[in-house]
Amino acid sequence: MDPDASKLIDELQTHVHEWMNEYKINGLTMAVTGKTGTLWSQGFGYADHAENHVSSQTLFMIGSLSKAYTVTAFLRAVQAAMVGLDDRLIDFYPEFNWKTKYGEEQREKITFRHLLTHWAGLQHNAYLRLPEGGCCDFNEYMRRVNEMWQKYPVGSRFSYSNIGFDLVAEALQRITGQSFDDWMREQVYTPLGMTRSTTIASEALRGEDVALGHFGESEFSFKDTVLPQIASGAQYSSVDDMSRFISMHLNEGMVDGERYLERRLLEEVYRIPYRDEYQLMAIGMGIGVRWFKYGGELFLSFFGDGPGYLSLHQLFPRLGVGWVMSCNQSVNAFQVLSRAAQRIEEYMVKAKLGALPADLNVSDQLPQRSPVSLDASTLDRLSGRYVSRMTDIHLKHQDGKLSFQWQGEPNQLTALSDTEFASTTTPLIKFSLDESGRPLTVKILPKNGYTTVLDYDGGPSDPEGPNKPEWSKHLGYYMYDYGVLCWYYAVRVVDGHLFLVTGRDGFRLLEHEPGLFFTADGQNVQFTEDSMILPDGVYTREEVSAKKIKELIETSPEDIRLHDSSLNNLVDILEKTGRAEEAGEIKEIMEDAR
Repeated sequence: MDPDASKLIDELQTHVHEWMNEYKINGLTMAVTGKTGTLWSQGFGYADHAENHVSSQTLFMIGSLSKAYTVTAFLRAVQAAMVGLDDRLIDFYPEFNWKTKYGEEQREKITFRHLLTHWAGLQHNAYLRLPEGGCCDFNEYMRRVNEMWQKYPVGSRFSYSNIGFDLVAEALQRITGQSFDDWMREQVYTPLGMTRSTTIASEALRGEDVALGHFGESEFSFKDTVLPQIASGAQYSSVDDMSRFISMHLNEGMVDGERYLERRLLEEVYRIPYRDEYQLMAIGMGIGVRWFKYGGELFLSFFGDGPGYLSLHQLFPRLGVGWVMSCNQSVNAFQVLSRAAQRIEEYMVKAKLGALPADLNVSDQLPQRSPVSLDASTLDRLSGRYVSRMTDIHLKHQDGKLSFQWQGEPNQLTALSDTEFASTTTPLIKFSLDESGRPLTVKILPKNGYTTVLDYDGGPSDPEGPNKPEWSKHLGYYMYDYGVLCWYYAVRVVDGHLFLVTGRDGFRLLEHEPGLFFTADGQNVQFTEDSMILPDGVYTREEVSAKKIKELIETSPEDIRLHDSSLNNLVDILEKTGRAEEAGEIKEIMEDAR
């Protein structure tokens, strides 16, 4: 029996308005789902600057929630014996290629399982924009993918990639003989009753009852919202439609009393791919998989974002409850969706279980081990920066201990061997080393069992870099045009190495050949005379100064370089590159503008 959600609904109808006002959210819509279907759905706020109201039928770009629907479409092809998860990509898409440092045979190893679980070794994104603005179409996108560099050896580790899902879409078109949109409509949207959903962004945006994305007060244009990532991130749906998808999972793959998806295929979705020992959480096949919640209840959860959008779907398949929400604002949206989701989760799980059992803790599963003593040289060697696309840590050796900050908490490590450590918040930290003993990676396993692997990016034991004279032409500031705002990076020399300064911190650049460098985590950085090309964008050389900002205010007050987020990023980059006084001037300009 589905729980009585009436008290929860009353509470949300009050608090959602408060949260939206507090965080300046334009529009938001949500649905709560049980085994019998949608228990409640409602829209709040506005879809656009014209103040069209949001409803539970309003279409939003759902970002990476798209991946769960793409996985379902592929599994329907598997169920029809048209393809297998462990079939190779090149057997259906022989034109696929990439640039590689790991051997030409690598492309032959990629399976659909690799692609759908982010283990194919691909970059996160491809460069999608056109010189005249807007983004390329899907066919051009696939052509650009074939010119990209491989990031990691196939099957060696998890590395989140939108490209992998869009390669699945290309392959599905060849396998089925239909367009991806037609296959999605025939195999996913129509049988599940998702009547408004589409993979065609232009169709959604030109239709009725659609929310437009916002970054603060800026509304994204049509051309900046039509993306070619039809399988990985650019699908459009409503919460009423997505509630029907959740209901299918809550009913163990049954729809209207008939088998829609076989149990064996559902179990593929619920499994942690290539699971490490003790791992309880991962990004799985199109959705996040968590096995640590409430004593080991299966919990599926994923956020998805796009240009000015954020969505979330979460469900407990075996408890028979789930919820979904979307909003058309990037700034502060995560806080609002997280607060609403946390309240729904607590209410619905308690209604099903009568109480909230404690979460599983990896510390309780690990065997007890005695500490060991390590000499200072070993600890010095392991010290340094470890990076990935999403996070980094600084391991420091002080007073015979290694320590670092992890998710805002200090971690002092206790050595269990010369490569394994533990702390109170991260029960297992494991280093991999090359033949000389230099670190390659660190694997961090926190209490919730979510494994994170970071690449070594240099430390105090490394020799000074060569600081080649010819690198001087690459130094300076670079800007990426994001439509309603821009983003800055800088290139400077640090410890004799070229260093890419980003909003978070940055990456040491390792030279592969003249003009072509790689970060420690496999991102390629190519320099031309007036630009810097990364996997997901072309950054143009930009002269930056407080004087230039003042001139823009006078001559081009609508310039994206004057957006608050653009200026905040510029201030951060200037401070990180030793220009604090000029950063202070820009802060004063921003204060005066307010």
